[in-house]
Amino acid sequence: MNDFDKDDSGKISLADFTEIMTDWVLKRDPREEILKAFQLFDEDKTGRISLRNLRRVARELEENMSEEELRAMIEEFDVDSDGESECSRGLSSIAIKGIPFPYFWG
Repeated sequence: MNDFDKDDSGKISLADFTEIMTDWVLKRDPREEILKAFQLFDEDKTGRISLRNLRRVARELEENMSEEELRAMIEEFDVDSDGESECSRGLSSIAIKGIPFPYFWG
């Protein structure tokens, strides 16, 4: 912040704030961000998001979603019809190409 607060007022301009935030966002690794988000849903650490996991997150976020809406979200990525969405399927569906599944789970 010192680089941008030229008059030592403790404040920065909107243009400076925009520059700082743009640099910060561009430095983030989208694969890492997606994995972090997936892990927030996957509280039981199975590598899969179940309807129960999705229901919990919706409730925590105070999202008023119907059971039908939640099921539709799971079905979107449920390639083997087991009622859950796997991390690898979700990652590939958002166009992250060439990254092997084990990369994410080490």
